[in-house]
Amino acid sequence: MTDNTTKHTPGPWDISQGYIWASARKVANLSDGTAFEGAWTDPEQNANASLIAASPDLLAALRAVLPLAQEAMAARRHGGDPDDAATLAMFEADMAAAVGAIAKAEGRQP
Repeated sequence: MTDNTTKHTPGPWDISQGYIWASARKVANLSDGTAFEGAWTDPEQNANASLIAASPDLLAALRAVLPLAQEAMAARRHGGDPDDAATLAMFEADMAAAVGAIAKAEGRQP
């Protein structure tokens, strides 16, 4: 069984003024990679570092899966089953979140 408990600083994360921020908390200094709030001895900061390091792999995986998911969603939409309306609405929201995450990772989010 996989442990889905979030160990990193909860998001959303943003880039501003040379830092990665989570709410009002600095997560990392982009100019030198310095971590904050306990540096590398803090388990949360270690989880943050793991998340940052995994970001390129996560982005690649999301890019690979998104077209397949969009195709599956389109096929269900054209199936016309009215019982699928709620499922499709949730699926569309998830796809919009995936598209937004890719845009953010590519620096295209305002």
